[in-house]
Amino acid sequence: MKSYVRSVVRTEQKKVEKAAAIIRLGVFSIMLASFLVLEKDFPWTILPITLLSAYALVGFIGLSLAFAGIYRSWFAFVYSTLDILILFGFFLVLAEHYHMPLREIFRVPGATLIFLFIALAAFHYQVSLIVYTSALFVVLWLITMFTFGSSGETVSYAANAELPLKTEYMRLAITVFVALITALMVYRTRQLLLNSIIEARGKANLAKYLPAALVREMADSGVDLIEESHCQKAAVLFVDICGFTKLSENRPPKEVTGFLTEFRRRMNRAIIANGGTIDKFIGDAIMVVFGVPAPGKEDARNALLCGVDMLKILDVWNAERSTRGEEPVEVGIGIHYGDVIAGALGDESRVEYTVIGDTVNVAERIEGLTRNHKSSMFISAALHDNALPLPETLEFDVVPGTKLRGRSTAIDLLALSRINTRQAD
Repeated sequence: MKSYVRSVVRTEQKKVEKAAAIIRLGVFSIMLASFLVLEKDFPWTILPITLLSAYALVGFIGLSLAFAGIYRSWFAFVYSTLDILILFGFFLVLAEHYHMPLREIFRVPGATLIFLFIALAAFHYQVSLIVYTSALFVVLWLITMFTFGSSGETVSYAANAELPLKTEYMRLAITVFVALITALMVYRTRQLLLNSIIEARGKANLAKYLPAALVREMADSGVDLIEESHCQKAAVLFVDICGFTKLSENRPPKEVTGFLTEFRRRMNRAIIANGGTIDKFIGDAIMVVFGVPAPGKEDARNALLCGVDMLKILDVWNAERSTRGEEPVEVGIGIHYGDVIAGALGDESRVEYTVIGDTVNVAERIEGLTRNHKSSMFISAALHDNALPLPETLEFDVVPGTKLRGRSTAIDLLALSRINTRQAD
């Protein structure tokens, strides 16, 4: 069993111990009530009092250890052993009280408690515990039958009727079959649980390298989803730190990586909050997509709100940096909406799931315009039109017919001029 699976199972077993201890005390309460209410002439000698006290003590010790967080895998076997031994102690008391031969212990009132103890063993999700509990009961039963029983084909009981000996064997066989079926059920359930843990861990690891939304889609549709490239609509956002080279100059590598980690962590808050997924980190830049692999009507608007949230988060961070005497961080954000090609790109040695196309190139070029402009965020007219209605808190300046590097045709842009925070409040 893998270490992380073992850790999850161990944590759950600690929780089970608390519930099992409570159930055991519940069984004690039922036994006590049965003797007090139903068996009014029950002989309260030293033996039954000792047995009931011992059973209560086992329950309280188990509960105390469970709530104290003290757990060992063999505890359950100790408790189960005591359960069976105490149960047989009551068999002795009740058999004497009803003047019944020990060979007929399954006719003793309360003998069917063995099925409750089998169920309690199953509650731990340990097949070995079920087998052990059942085997201990059967062995003690056989020892009792052949040690204290009389010879012959029939045995008598208090009502002076005769019971075929094979009926006792039938009851024994039923107990064994119930135990085996319970063990098989627990085994299958436990395997499903372990497989679920491994699958969940695999998804969590995969989500570190692929968008979370893509991982969910792959779980439903299989790996074919990423192997087949397809064209779709999506919004693409680029955010880049302005002057990062100067900002990181003459600083130790550890400080630079720490700064980048903090920047990415803060930007990721806005990305997650608005339903975006990080396509890739490009040095100090982040490429974010909205609508991959499943496009939606709100993709353009979500991308716009993400860019606005990034600027708000940056303002808060810069205020914190100012109190420490550190220079402010400035970013450029460019967002575009249009057709992209999504899928796995690469060769046999390395494959990357990403989006490509003119929309991606335009978004990157738009972000680059912020270097020579007072606005920190540009959006394309296509994104603007698909993000309507825009929040009233935002004000834009239209920049028509903008030429982008590497493109022959001009494009209409809008530059964010103001975020009216008072109106937002």
